[in-house]
Amino acid sequence: MKYNYYGIFILSLKGELYIVLEKISYKWALYLCSSLNKEPDLDILKYGIEVFLKSIIKILSLLFVGVISDNLPLLLIISMSFILLRLASGGFHFSSYHYCYVISISLLTLLSVLSKYLSLLKLDWTFLLISLNLLSITLLLVFKTSININRPNSHKKKMYLFLSIALTIISILVSLIIKDNYLSFSIGIQLSMFSQVITLVKFKKKEQYI
Repeated sequence: MKYNYYGIFILSLKGELYIVLEKISYKWALYLCSSLNKEPDLDILKYGIEVFLKSIIKILSLLFVGVISDNLPLLLIISMSFILLRLASGGFHFSSYHYCYVISISLLTLLSVLSKYLSLLKLDWTFLLISLNLLSITLLLVFKTSININRPNSHKKKMYLFLSIALTIISILVSLIIKDNYLSFSIGIQLSMFSQVITLVKFKKKEQYI
């Protein structure tokens, strides 16, 4: 009987990481609860801290990938564009942090590499960028936003939709302004916007949104 020792090692490492994160989150939440005059829900505070720590891990991972691939500025621009629209529009969120981590890092890295190589092609990028942006706006108008009910002002769906469209419009203005000198950045911004909107389309009927 053959064993996949590499797979076992990865699963073990992943489990250890989760345990460490949970312990740190719990101790931090416990400390904050004891320091505050009020007594907030320990579980809620622990969850918030855990989400914060996981976000830090993602950011550090992106920085690491950007440095070793010599593509850090482009990767950061793409990540910021993706995150900004995601904050406004919401979107599908994996129930497992492991899948969320792997897929999000892989997607953003892929977009940065794709943008870099696409910028080498002699195409009508003004037309293509505007077309991709208009497609993103159209999909937003059709599928709307997907905001979790626990988020502030989650009932103000029109506000989130307006904000999402505004960010998408601003993104194309920025892309067109910098296109001549930073074409890969322009392409990356529009690809990241479109990729985020796609999550609304494909998973609109799912329940797990942020």
